[in-house]
Amino acid sequence: MNVPLSSLLVGERVVSRCDDGLLEAEFALFDRSEVLLSALPGPGIREDGYLTTAGFARARLLEAGVTADLARGAFLALRSRHLRSLARSPGVRDVLDQLGAYEAFEGGAYRAERGRYTGVWLDLDALAARCPLRDASILFQALHLLLVLDEAREDVPVRLLTARFNERGRTAQRTWHRVDLEGVHRLPKVLREQQAVASVPPPSSDVADVREEVLRSLRARAAISPAPARLQALATAIARTGSTPPPVAPPDADDGPVTERTSSRPASSPPRLSPAAGAPRGATLPPLDPLPDFTDLRRHTELLQGEDHLLAVARSLSALVARSSFVPDLAMLAARAWLAAGELGYARHFARMIVEDRVASDGLRIAALEVLEATPTTHESTSPPPPIHPTPVIVLEAEAERELPPGGSLPPSEDIEVTVEVELPRRPPRPEIVETLALPPGLSEDLLDAGVVPRTPGEARIAMTRLSRSLGRDYRLWYGTTLLTDVTALDAMQRHLRRRLAEGPLDPKRQRQLDIDLTRHGALLSEILARSLGAAWVDLSPEAPGHWAMTVPPGTRVWPIGRVIRFFVRGYREADLIAFFQDLERAASPAG
Repeated sequence: MNVPLSSLLVGERVVSRCDDGLLEAEFALFDRSEVLLSALPGPGIREDGYLTTAGFARARLLEAGVTADLARGAFLALRSRHLRSLARSPGVRDVLDQLGAYEAFEGGAYRAERGRYTGVWLDLDALAARCPLRDASILFQALHLLLVLDEAREDVPVRLLTARFNERGRTAQRTWHRVDLEGVHRLPKVLREQQAVASVPPPSSDVADVREEVLRSLRARAAISPAPARLQALATAIARTGSTPPPVAPPDADDGPVTERTSSRPASSPPRLSPAAGAPRGATLPPLDPLPDFTDLRRHTELLQGEDHLLAVARSLSALVARSSFVPDLAMLAARAWLAAGELGYARHFARMIVEDRVASDGLRIAALEVLEATPTTHESTSPPPPIHPTPVIVLEAEAERELPPGGSLPPSEDIEVTVEVELPRRPPRPEIVETLALPPGLSEDLLDAGVVPRTPGEARIAMTRLSRSLGRDYRLWYGTTLLTDVTALDAMQRHLRRRLAEGPLDPKRQRQLDIDLTRHGALLSEILARSLGAAWVDLSPEAPGHWAMTVPPGTRVWPIGRVIRFFVRGYREADLIAFFQDLERAASPAG
């Protein structure tokens, strides 16, 4: 895979990319604090990119004046004067009446050297070059990004990847910068008054590339779009304009095993022939269907995000991958399910299948590579390997049946006086993204070495923040969602833990891994209490983290990690985590 120097992903879809530098308009979606960092071998921390949610990113564009009404107004002005002359291929020209603002302003690739987006459907490079507005290309892309985010759930992760770009620079370099969108409100008027732009017709050799670029965009978008039927019609019309190789049907059961993966079509969708591919004389060609059937994929995604037991979901998805011609989207769902169930080896197996497949999209390959990078390596490759436990950061007791902390489920009645070493904000302006949590004021990463058990309240905050970031990353890999430091994270945590309750007796390795997982969930609970309610660590003397205690103002003693352990072990016999948090919130409020 040709990995760009920078790219924007919404969920697992690559929305835009730049092969010669940094994207530009995309930085408007992020705040400087939402940086993703990774430690390099030896000294130094490198920026890997930025992470936010679709909801936060959309709010930033709206605050800058980029609205859906403005996008529609700019599109109407564009359609009245420029649309036909800017079509990048005859196929695009044939479907101009079906295009909307989303397609018209879709920038696709950014050329940093030129400072302009090329355009997927239209030659936006030519339009921006003749537009009197400064940075018109960036403004076009900002309109498109808003429409992309309008199609996404609020909690969908939005990532700007910059690691490849930063490989060439200083390790501590930060690429975030402000993007000037001041002139965006003038776009409709300027486009109405601008002289019509005549785009240079593409060479015949480039027409096929345009068609395939458009189809790739439609495939990626159809998986999450609220209106897939419209995208299906667009794709069918575009595919009729040239030769698109037909998918290969899976062999019959008697034909032997599949030796090469060549199709991204689910088994439920029969193969279709394109006229250019040829057909037996006299045969009736079925209608073109260049997009796979995403109905099943949506249902399988809902299965992963539902309430069923995780191991059962993972086995079901694995069976679907095994009996169909290879579908990278299904394999990604299977990898996620095995990750969420704690079977890291099986997850690596499916991730490796995606990386090695020729038809997998760039977004799926990036997601699969991240799964491989986030899990321990294994030398077994012919079949899904057994699970491998990760190296722990903080270790719980190894015994499956441990003594639970007294009061871990309900706080004791007596108040406890405690001196807080680090002053914490009581009410943050908004929930923070767990995967990019910053350390509290006065603390730094070098105050606690990796793997060292904390012994002071400040060290505990550093350790809990690190574990919370790790858990936030895993929830994005497992479920494609972004955890925030609020009750929505507690809801996601307890649904995940309940889905793992029915696993039964565990072998020592899986028990060890589960203990670490429960510690990380308890760490996030402690950070939510600290950042939302001003809780502070007061007792780190016990050897087991499940017995470590915090005080929540005005003086309620709690055991966050022990509370998560009790919730997991006792199941529905224990009050849920949301009720626990709300009780503490009421007690901490002035009226409580």
